[in-house]
Amino acid sequence: MQGGINGPLADGVRGRLAAVSSDSDGSFDDIVNGTHSGGFSRTGVLGQLEFDLGERADLRLVAGYSRKEGDCCSPDVLLGPLSQTFLAALREPKDTNPLNRITAYSQPYTFDGDQYSLLADLNYEFDWGTLTSTTSYDHFDVESRFDSEQTALTVAVFTDRQESDAFGQELRLTSTGDGPLNWMTESTSTTTTSPALTLPREPILVLGPNVVPLPFPGAAGDQSSFQSLNDTRHWSIFGQVDWQATERTRLSAGLRYIDENKSIDVRSALQAVALPTLAVTTTVPSPIVAETSFDGVAWNLNALFEITDDSTLYATVSEGYKAGGYNGDWDATGQLTAPSASSTTRQS
Repeated sequence: MQGGINGPLADGVRGRLAAVSSDSDGSFDDIVNGTHSGGFSRTGVLGQLEFDLGERADLRLVAGYSRKEGDCCSPDVLLGPLSQTFLAALREPKDTNPLNRITAYSQPYTFDGDQYSLLADLNYEFDWGTLTSTTSYDHFDVESRFDSEQTALTVAVFTDRQESDAFGQELRLTSTGDGPLNWMTESTSTTTTSPALTLPREPILVLGPNVVPLPFPGAAGDQSSFQSLNDTRHWSIFGQVDWQATERTRLSAGLRYIDENKSIDVRSALQAVALPTLAVTTTVPSPIVAETSFDGVAWNLNALFEITDDSTLYATVSEGYKAGGYNGDWDATGQLTAPSASSTTRQS
């Protein structure tokens, strides 16, 4: 179901409101807990206001919210001989047909999440160009929970919670006019942060009662908490010039400077009866804290020639740049692996 309404609210003020909602039933039946999985629901609302600020300026405000939840991802798995042997020994139900849309999970996959965004777009027209300022903020928070071994056994339950905030500011100045030369400059700044979660808030991995009979170390109730705080700060400046050299020939050149700072902070906590335990697989030996910076240049050159009214010849030469970053990997001693290097691409 979806719908919307828009129209003038006052002199120089316009508005729009739209909403969408969808709900899909699942098609998997679980013979362990009697659930019907594979469903998905989504609800979203988007509102927009536009203001005329005199003859030269206008302002647009946008706000949106969406929520998603479901149990969509509990696949009909094909059990191997070892898994079937364990299930038979413990007298737990199993399904050996991967095509009948019947599952046998101790706990089905579930997820739910929220996301909202805000945007302000301001335009001001000079006699010689247009200044545009775009400010944005985005936030999402999603949690998923699934049965690690995907059987009727309860060996471990994994909970993944991700949260992020992103703030962006862009300033763009574009020339106007009918002359042969046009230009555009742009400055962009963004900050993306995955907020730190309190370690005892909710464990990421909890061992279940069936961990004892199986050949996995640990005891029922062993658990670990894990957090990874990742922060990215990006700044860039861009300029481009377009020149209509002749009636049929157009040349353009662009140059961008990019600067990025990335940091990572990984910590964990373990509650276990004794070591070794399977719960230690989602922990780090000691806190990992690191920071690195990258900067580089990207550019492009373009030429276009209209051979006839129906035929065009063009050529492009460009070099791109992508900053590196941390992959979140570490070795057995807890040392963070080297960050991925920046990369440069060329195209012609």
